[in-house]
Amino acid sequence: MTLARAVEAAARCGAVNKFKCGTDAQIRNEAVLEAWGLSLSPANFTVIIDSCGKKVQGTYDFTFIIPFVSLGTRTLTATACYPTA
Repeated sequence: MTLARAVEAAARCGAVNKFKCGTDAQIRNEAVLEAWGLSLSPANFTVIIDSCGKKVQGTYDFTFIIPFVSLGTRTLTATACYPTA
């Protein structure tokens, strides 16, 4: 849920706030700031211009911590797109 909220907030920032999120690097940094509680870097996010607008995708390697069960790690992804004016 946090990853989904982070990419949504970053996509919106890239579409509507050219001062704060005018470059892809600024948008990726915004996604990191919005991913509260997760240890992510800007490298976890990609930014592209798509037919839907400003599109941000994020990935996170989630490790299960259930005692006595080895489920390993799963890569979670989230994508959001926000229309540009």
